[in-house]
Amino acid sequence: MSETFLILSPKNDQAIHDNVFVKISNHEDVNFNNFNVQMANSFSHLIHAYRENLTDLVVERGISNLINQETLDEALVPINAPQNQILNFFKKYLNRLGIDRELIIIDPYFLSPRRGNNNHEREYTQLFKELLVDYIQNISKIIIITTSIQRHIDENLLHSITSSLNELNNNLEIIHRTSDNFHDRFWISNNRGSGIVTGTSLNGFGNKYSLIDRLNVTDVREIISFLNNEQLI
Repeated sequence: MSETFLILSPKNDQAIHDNVFVKISNHEDVNFNNFNVQMANSFSHLIHAYRENLTDLVVERGISNLINQETLDEALVPINAPQNQILNFFKKYLNRLGIDRELIIIDPYFLSPRRGNNNHEREYTQLFKELLVDYIQNISKIIIITTSIQRHIDENLLHSITSSLNELNNNLEIIHRTSDNFHDRFWISNNRGSGIVTGTSLNGFGNKYSLIDRLNVTDVREIISFLNNEQLI
């Protein structure tokens, strides 16, 4: 049995408001006067009919956006975003990530001191605590991988974060390791199967425009493979 595809192109604004698919599903009469109607009797004819639209889509979004098995859903965190907005952005992606017993955070400057801010340790600890509070009871291990450059490692900040999170879960183990092979920031969980990439460290959001985006499965596997080979996890 052959398939026939119906191609509708709206002629005007009224066509946009005429939800023909709802009407068809409700067995209502449909008026196509506000549409240009084409027929395609095969999938190849359908693609041919939409070739200009597909070309525009490739130019606008890139070919990888069309062929990736997993849709990447990025969010732009604007300059001067309030802390609650930053937390909401991050939590949305952590929820999609699927936090399980282990959370891997790869961030060269996650433990960097903030020069000239005497409250940095307290503020950053509180921000990280608020971010993880909904998941912390289920997490048994957090692995933080930073740069090995000592001036970017604040041991007091690490101790503050560890103490604060242990107040919520005294069985939580926080492990700090170093590697100089990463530039971007990655958060990986869900049985080491899902991840997100961020344009800046957690405490850097709001200072400049920054992105949060989901990683595709292939990239997650490559990162995990490298971490295993380097005995970082």
